[in-house]
Amino acid sequence: ADGSAGSDGTLQLTTTATYVSTNTQDVTELCIWSSSKPEVASVLNIPGKKGKTVSNGSGTTTITCRITDETAILDLSTTYEFTVN
Repeated sequence: ADGSAGSDGTLQLTTTATYVSTNTQDVTELCIWSSSKPEVASVLNIPGKKGKTVSNGSGTTTITCRITDETAILDLSTTYEFTVN
């Protein structure tokens, strides 16, 4: 899990999967992103912009990346907690 802040009040989050074979893959675009408190920060689910958070107010929120793949029986959830001042 990683994030890079922009000067425009946004934060781009990324998620990387590490497999048993030790191979890694950026799975940011596979995530369904959500925010526990969108009034603090919202997160985009638009292809090419997935994981981009936008500050909407002060407080603390939890951003979640969830990947569900019924064919591979994969259910992954990664959370990020951050505070907006």
